[in-house]
Amino acid sequence: MFGPFLALIKVKGATEAVTRAVRTRYPFAVSLFGTAPVEQVDQLRQTFGMVYLNPDFTFTPLRLPFGGKKDSGWILENRGGRLYRRDGAFLYSAELVRAE
Repeated sequence: MFGPFLALIKVKGATEAVTRAVRTRYPFAVSLFGTAPVEQVDQLRQTFGMVYLNPDFTFTPLRLPFGGKKDSGWILENRGGRLYRRDGAFLYSAELVRAE
């Protein structure tokens, strides 16, 4: 499957939700609505490329990190004429103005 999709799974609380979420093979982006302990938010940040806490926007501004981790996406970075595969999110503004 390609493209945005939403999977809804009923869970008993934030702990179960985070535990299930960090097991995903495609940790591209996650949105958390409500509150969760700092440790759980840290787990999400370590696992997902993009973490949104109680988002109130309908688009992703270019100043926010973009990209996933694991099998959800990776970045080919050109350094000195060689391509390197890199995992994780990047900032458009930092990537576009970085000196070679």
